[in-house]
Formats: sequence, structure tokens, C-alpha cells
Amino acid sequence: MDLPFAETVNYWKSGQSSLGAILDKAHSIIERLGGIVTMKAEGIENGRAAFLLDFYFADERFRCIWPVLPTRKGGNELAAKRQAATLLFHDIKAKSLKCSIFGPRVAFFEYILLENGQTIVQMNNYELIEYLPKQLKSG
Repeated sequence: MDLPFAETVNYWKSGQSSLGAILDKAHSIIERLGGIVTMKAEGIENGRAAFLLDFYFADERFRCIWPVLPTRKGGNELAAKRQAATLLFHDIKAKSLKCSIFGPRVAFFEYILLENGQTIVQMNNYELIEYLPKQLKSG
């Protein structure tokens, strides 16, 4: 998947908060909704820097992985990381409104962590065709 340049997306160089402070805000939202955050991390996903938020609601596990977007020129890595953390926070914040109405499974559906370690959106079409019917039969 080709990602846009960070400079063309919202929240580019729009704040000065530390990466940890931004992720802590997302963590707080999950906890206010009744979830338990088990991991906040910065790492590599598909060869790119990314942020991860791993959390539970009841017995269902969720994993949000947000990529750091490429920049047009070097020297802007911290700004791109701050942007990615901010986008993750705002995504969690927006989903929290949905969660308060429909519950965590609906609000965070794309982040449900499956038994094979993938989320729904990480599966290819063939994997989805194989996986989803089994889930419908068991539920």
C-alpha cells in the first residue's frame, strides 16, 4: 500500500507534545471506556516505523497499529512520528463516541486481534473468505 507523504496529511507539525504524552491520552480514553491497555509501543510494521496500542474490553483483544508516514525530505522524522501518534489518538477518540453507543466490538471492529495475530484489516481477501464463515457459525 502506498502511503501519502506526511506533509500532505492533517496534524503535520501542528503540535509539540511528546510522543509518550500523546499515546497516554489515547490510553486514558480506552480506560475511561472500561478497557484495559496492555501495551503502548513504537516499533516497525512492514518496514516502516509505527505506533501500537494493544487493549482489551472484557475478553476481546484489540490492536491498533498506526504507521509513521514517509516524508518528502529527511530531517522530519520526529514531526512524522508526532503526526502518527496524534492521528492514532484522534482515531481512538472518534471511535470512543461510537463505543459509548454501540459498544467496543462495533467501534473498534477493525482492530479486533484474531487468534492468528492479525487484525481483520491485515487479512487478504482469501484469508477473509476462509475466516469469516467460521466465525459466523461459531457465534
